[in-house]
Formats: sequence, C-alpha cells, structure tokens
Amino acid sequence: MKALFFSFVLLAQFALSQFGYQTNQLPLDTLASISTQVITAKDFLERFELMPWPQKDVKSRIEYTKLEFLYSLVAEKLMAMEASAQQIGFDSATQSMQYNLERLFVRDEFYKREVLPKIEISNAEIQKGLSRYAYEIEVEILGVLSKAEGDLFFKKYKQAKNKRTILKLFYDSLYIPVDTVQLSFGSADLALEEAAFTIDKDSLSKPVESSIYGTVMLRLLKKYTNPEYAKFNRQDQAHKVRNIIKGRKEDSLATKAFVSVTASQRAEAKPDLFFMLADTIHALMSLDSNAYRTKNVYMLSGGLLDDIQKRLVAYLQNEFVTFASGAPMTFGEVLLGLSNNYVVFPNLQKEYVQWVLNNNMKTVIQNELLTREGLRKNLQQSENVRHDLSTWMDNRRSALLLRKVIDTVKVSETEIEEEYQKDPAFFGATMLVRLREILVDSISLAKGLKEKLKRGEDFATLARKYSKRKEWTKDGGESVLTDIKNLGELGMFAATAKIGEVEGPWKIKEGLTIFTVLERKVIDDSLRMNFAETKRTIEQKLLGVKRQKTLDQYIGTLAKKYGVTLNEANLRKTSTSTSSMFTWRHIGFGGRIVAVPQVLRQTEWVYEWLRRENLNQ
Repeated sequence: MKALFFSFVLLAQFALSQFGYQTNQLPLDTLASISTQVITAKDFLERFELMPWPQKDVKSRIEYTKLEFLYSLVAEKLMAMEASAQQIGFDSATQSMQYNLERLFVRDEFYKREVLPKIEISNAEIQKGLSRYAYEIEVEILGVLSKAEGDLFFKKYKQAKNKRTILKLFYDSLYIPVDTVQLSFGSADLALEEAAFTIDKDSLSKPVESSIYGTVMLRLLKKYTNPEYAKFNRQDQAHKVRNIIKGRKEDSLATKAFVSVTASQRAEAKPDLFFMLADTIHALMSLDSNAYRTKNVYMLSGGLLDDIQKRLVAYLQNEFVTFASGAPMTFGEVLLGLSNNYVVFPNLQKEYVQWVLNNNMKTVIQNELLTREGLRKNLQQSENVRHDLSTWMDNRRSALLLRKVIDTVKVSETEIEEEYQKDPAFFGATMLVRLREILVDSISLAKGLKEKLKRGEDFATLARKYSKRKEWTKDGGESVLTDIKNLGELGMFAATAKIGEVEGPWKIKEGLTIFTVLERKVIDDSLRMNFAETKRTIEQKLLGVKRQKTLDQYIGTLAKKYGVTLNEANLRKTSTSTSSMFTWRHIGFGGRIVAVPQVLRQTEWVYEWLRRENLNQ
C-alpha cells in the first residue's frame, strides 16, 4: 500500500481575527482576593465582555449584574482551588484537554509574535486605499489560455482603432467571456482588484493570474461611487481602509511565517491507519446520516470523534504520522488535532470522505509543525499562554468538583410524596375544595372585614351581609365541593391555602376575596396508576433545589476556609459594555474555540459565607 506524503508550500487562507485585551489598556485593580490568588479587572473583563450573561443588556441593573458575575468568578476560583487540593482534574480526559489547549495557545502566541508585530501601514498606502475605496468597478472577465496569448490579444486590442471589431474578431480564439463581477477595495481576489483599478482608457487589462478564474483579462464596463464609502465620514473611511490593508498584510506575513517553518518539512502518514480512520468515519456517519447533516453538508462532530476514539482505542498510541525530524504523531494525537478543525463532507461517498480527511490531515500536520516551533521557542512558559491555560483549567476543575458535589444529593420517596401533597393539582390531580368567602370591591372594606374576623366576628354573618358572590351568600358565603379549575384565580389561591386559616384579601378578577378553606379533597386515582412520570418531574424539581442549596453551602464553606475579600468600589470603577453575546476566539494560523470558558452563575453562596463570618464575630 502506498504511503501518504505531505509537503507544505502555502496556506490558502488564515483565520486572522484575534481577540484579547492589551495589558496596558486595562485597569489592574484587584476586585477580589481568594487566599493568595486575585481576580483583577483584566480577569473580570476578558470573561464578562466575551460571553453571554443573564440581563447583561439591561443598563439599569448593570452594577448588580457585574456583582453577580464577580460572585460567580470567585465561586469558580474557590471550587478550582479545592479541586486541586483534592487531586481532582488528573483524569485522562482532563489531561488530554490540557494538552490540546496548551498547544493551541502556543500556536496562537507564535502567531501573535511572528506576524502581528510586523504589520506596518504607511500613509501612502492609506491614501491609495481611500482612492480605491471610493469606487466600485464592474468588469467582464475574459478567459485566456495563457499569458502569452493574453499579451498578444492585449497588443492587438491596444493597436486597433475599432476596439469592438477586435473583440468580435478574436472571440473564441484568443479569449472567451467567463463572468461579469463587481470589484471594490478589499475584494477577495487581490489580482483582480489590482487589474481592475489599473485599467487604462482603452478599458482592457493585461493578463493576470486569478486565484478563482485562472489566467484572465478584465474589460471595464462601469465605474461608480461605492455606496458604502458614501455613507461613512472621512475618519470611518480611513478606519475601514486600514483594516483591509491590515488584514491583507497579516495574511501575507502569516504565509511567510508558515513557509519558514514548514517549507523544508516532509511528513508521512501510515496508509493502513488512514484508511481505517476514513472507513470508520464513513461507517458511523452512514448509520444515521441525518444526525450529522447541517446546511447540506455532513459535520464530523465532537461526539462522533469520541465514538471513534472508543471504537479504535487499541490504536490510540500507534504512530500515525512521522516527520523527517522530530517525534511522530500518534493516532490519538491526530484525532485530537482533527477535533480542532471544522471538518465537513459534501456527501458521504467513501472517496469524498477520504478526500476531505486527507485535506484535514494536512491541516493537522501543519498546525503540529507550527506548534512545535512555538514550543521550541518555549512559548508555553509565556505569560499569555500560562494565563489562558490556567483560566480554562480552573473552569474545568471547578466543573469536575461541582459534579462530584451535586452527585451526592439524593431525593427520597418521602420527599417526593410531601412535595406532591403541597399542590397535587399542579401535577394533574383533580382537587375539590369547599370554601367560605367574602367577595367585595373596596380595599378599605376588605381590610375592615379582615380585622373584624380577627376579633372573632362570625364569618358566615359577615358573608351574608357584605359578599357580592350571591350564589354563596345564602349559605353564609359557603360553597359546595368544587373543582378548583372552575374557580379561576380563587381556585389557584385555595389549592395551597391551609385549611381553616383566613386568607386575603387577595386581588382576583371578580374583586377582593377573603376566604377560608373548609375542606379539600384530592382525586388522583387515575394519576396514581401512571405515577412514574409525575415522580420523575417532582424528583428533578427537588434535585435542582437541593443541589443548588448544597452548592451554596459548600461554596460558602470554601469561602470561609480560603478567605475571600471583595472590593466592590473597584468593581464599580470597572467600565463594561451591556452587549450579551456568544463569542469565538480565532487561533493564529487557523481554527477557533469559544472565546472564554463559560462562567456558571453562582451567587447565593455569599449569604452562607456572610452567615458563617457573622457567627465568628
């Protein structure tokens, strides 16, 4: 079987956008301290600004929202510290996650050091960009067989007095029309853009190599004002142009950095493992193709990669890719690398699966070589990498300990029955009640009647005199046994009221009600016959409440154990946005991950912590 070789010349496109705050642009005030560790405004902002959070977009409560978020960050830090103390987070899945993240961050740091600082934009480039940004150009793309034939056609066209005659004469011999497109500054195909903006008065460009169309010439059709340019002021126009130039230079510099690392490298993948992997992907995705279908393509999901890893666990440590120099990549490391790619298949034919996998294997190997260069430069010890890795692993360890804590929480059969008895009607039982009620319109009268009842005056007598629910007044405001569903809002109140106690006055649709439940009867024979689903509903409800209470107590205890100090004054001085959105972080040289790990809302532990603090005072 023939070996698979990979050589490296260029990257077609890089994920260029970077996120993150420059240290010198951020306040470094401490917002909280936990033992010897701190949460600074920088730590707070990089999490708060790059993830969604409940009611973050409500400006009127932003200070309270910030405080909730800080409480939650402190809770995460406390749980992570305790997890480390309990040796939690050393399982194989967590170690694999740490290995993968560190290598991603090293590659990203290599990009930031080797590419971003080298971007220089001159005023002349800005002015040239502005002059082009002002226009859109419509051109006809003419395909030619070669540059030589294009040069010949251009020469004849330039010399001819009647241009239309030349176009007709050499149609289908020296050129053919391919397409009509609109080009502007910042177009995806730089060669086409350059050619379009340098067409002279004769309206025909020299032959150029397009990344999309191959060897072509452009014929000018129209030139008009760019509508986007017209709606911006001069400052915004310059900002737009600068970003376009920056993106192109970043792309060019990234290509050079990539080539400098990979040009001399050669990698070989073992074909038996490659085809085994391709066949496994094909087989698993074909079992339920709709599960992996999205937007007319089939996506290699993280869950599927986990299934593949379990199925092929015997091969994970096998050498898969070897290099001319350096350690080989194991089968497991390649699977990990694929998890960082956005792998999609146009269809599930076996040859297409192999083709897409081969291209993604190349990307995995390229990223590995770039990462190794970053590791060679010891970037894993850089402040940025250590900080990012620590943030993600704290989040992971905190989640593992949280799971351990809540897994101890159980709900008994007695608790389920007690919860059911609080409001059987809520869970589908028929509930009948017999009431005595006084219904009036005036709040002052209602309050006065409530006082009379407190002094011991007879409920029935007062009901006959004052209640406007005439069908009950003749019986002293007393109803017959009635399904609460037929009593509207009064039924909702009566469902959970204590028998014999005077309730109200409560506002209902008919007026103001004062009532007492004389009798309550539950009919749930049919519900009890199929009670399992109801029990599961109640159990999940109680589990949620008990788990949160247990967590609040646990985190409050940790706050006392490790010592927590909050600086709300510094928090108020920390300016934030009110945009709540999900954000991606694009990794240098390609790939993306969630911008920051998501913070779990944990705020009520503060009251447990303060209670414990007060007990010791």
